[in-house]
Amino acid sequence: MPDWNLKTNWPGILIFGFSLGVFCWAAGLGWSNPPTDSHAGRQAQTAITAQMLQENGLSPVTPFNGLGPPWNIPMEFPTYQIVTATLATITGCDIIVAGRLAAVIGALLVLPPLWLLLRRLQLSPNERLFTSALLFTSPLWMHFSRSILIETWAASLALWWLAALIEALYQPSNRRWLIAAILLGVMAAVTKVTSFAVVLPVGALLTWRLPIDTLLKRLTRSAMATFPGIFAAVVWTRHADALKHAHPYADFLTSEKLSAWNWGTLSQRLAPEWWQRWAEHLTQILPVGLLILIVFGLIKGAPILRFGIGAALLAVVTGPLAFANLYYVHNYYFIAVAPALSVAVGLGIVTLCRIFMLKKWGRILVTTILTGVVYLQAQAFLNGFGHGQTLDRPLPKFGELLQEISRPTDHIAIIGREWDPLLTYAADRRMLFVRETHETDEDAWQLSRTALGNEDYSILVAMDSVAGDLALVHHRCRELGLATTPLFTTNDADVYVTPQRLLELAPWVATRQTSAALVLPQRPDRMGPGESRLEFITADWRELTFAEANGMFDQCQPYPDRVFTRHAPAQLEANDVSVLHIHPPGGLRFNALASERIVTLDYGLRPEIWLNEHDSDGVRFRLFVRGPDGRQRLAWADWVQPLTVPEDRTMLQAELALPAHHDLELWIDAGPDHNPGYDWSIIGKMTVK
Repeated sequence: MPDWNLKTNWPGILIFGFSLGVFCWAAGLGWSNPPTDSHAGRQAQTAITAQMLQENGLSPVTPFNGLGPPWNIPMEFPTYQIVTATLATITGCDIIVAGRLAAVIGALLVLPPLWLLLRRLQLSPNERLFTSALLFTSPLWMHFSRSILIETWAASLALWWLAALIEALYQPSNRRWLIAAILLGVMAAVTKVTSFAVVLPVGALLTWRLPIDTLLKRLTRSAMATFPGIFAAVVWTRHADALKHAHPYADFLTSEKLSAWNWGTLSQRLAPEWWQRWAEHLTQILPVGLLILIVFGLIKGAPILRFGIGAALLAVVTGPLAFANLYYVHNYYFIAVAPALSVAVGLGIVTLCRIFMLKKWGRILVTTILTGVVYLQAQAFLNGFGHGQTLDRPLPKFGELLQEISRPTDHIAIIGREWDPLLTYAADRRMLFVRETHETDEDAWQLSRTALGNEDYSILVAMDSVAGDLALVHHRCRELGLATTPLFTTNDADVYVTPQRLLELAPWVATRQTSAALVLPQRPDRMGPGESRLEFITADWRELTFAEANGMFDQCQPYPDRVFTRHAPAQLEANDVSVLHIHPPGGLRFNALASERIVTLDYGLRPEIWLNEHDSDGVRFRLFVRGPDGRQRLAWADWVQPLTVPEDRTMLQAELALPAHHDLELWIDAGPDHNPGYDWSIIGKMTVK
């Protein structure tokens, strides 16, 4: 390889210096703006955790605001958030600026391991600089390298582990590299296991193919460097799952519940839309025209370059194929594969360079071409991600209103809305968002209140369809000692406070009514008799005798032990078979059994609804289990909407494993919007065997 000197390497220094300048320029656009550009919710969530770490002290347990107490719900190990909190404390800047700085540092930390890896591919300093320049002018890399996200640190740690592993294999007598690989593997795996997984197959491939020592020795060292990280990821996931499962409102975030969300499905991977989205995201890393250089490198490159391109492409496909849904939904996941794609294209450029750079004019030609590529990348960024960075979108106005009417010590409960990190960040208050699946979960509600200790929720916000369910809202207000008249009403929310604060804030409402588009008085009750969510919270479950069950509940085997119905159940005909009709609200309860059972449920709506096009928004079927600890948990749910979902125009089927010593409840309600019109729900079969 050529010696490192300015005379030999001026093209690489020039190109990389130019690209680094473009990178810094791109990162600086909208530097002090709020985190309201790409994936604003995820950025706000990360900023909240970092801010809580700064305010409450650094901790490996991830603080979390948005689902009520306890205020810690571990996701990934908060490496990036700890760095952000530390920078905010040291520099005195706000958490957003500190977060952007931390992300940029994480992006720059990719350079040393990338340099080591490219050196092992026998690239000259010039060629390594060319390849690095591609990455740092990637529009996707430039944009998310200044976002309040953990991605750059996750990608850097993963590459550091891979570089340390390769050095440990090349230098078997140097234990420092092996120790470094072990520690870096642990950090990479717990910081973001999906990014660590991207480089694992590459590590396995290199372990197998490197012509160093025997295969057994390489496998031994590779296993020593890899398995501690995998073990740490498993331990961390189980620890996080245990805390989430015990949390009143975070049980839906366990790895089991998020399995389909994380991994995706086979049908998703086979869908043309998935491949189209994948291609779109790849072109956000590098222009599609440059990808031809990968083919050029595979055809014309030296054997070691072809091997490097293959290894890089292995990393590129591993992430999207392994975590199909995550890569489909979040383009920032491609940060993990951006270095690999840049290397694959870079090795194609290296092949080109080695052909032309031998000539006197070759360096000037290649340098000019790469300068043009950097310029085109900058233009692509400016027309895409860069435009969004400069818009300076405001934080939610409703968050500002909540901050104005509350005190820092207040706890705010919001019912009827999925957790909104951006609203939480804007309000800067301890908050609980009760998502739609938990609106009637009385156990979770009482556990959350108990976890507050001597305090309670002092502000209640009813949003969207819950705002019109005054029976439920007033029930919660009376529990909390709040006035049942809202302080103010907006288009999608009613805000309730204590009677004393209602009087104190009357002048504020008068001055803010016009400017904040507050609407008074409160909205009318949208719920008719039997339609409120309160029906399930205060349900009168009565014991079902054999005489009552025989003939009426024959579709259930065994017969339910208790039943809750506001309307009398009936035997009807649907699709030429007898079915059980229970009009919402209603439910069936089966007492716990001593061994595990399988629950099968055939359910749906009567065909007359879609055949006659009756006005119906559907019916929701839900299965709950209650274990020995007495805690009720949602096990399965389906909102059947035959008018808008043609697949629901049949008898549907569900199957559930019921653990031993767990009660089972089937709830049938009018759906999230609680419109009871034509809710002709039917059960074809329900067995517990």
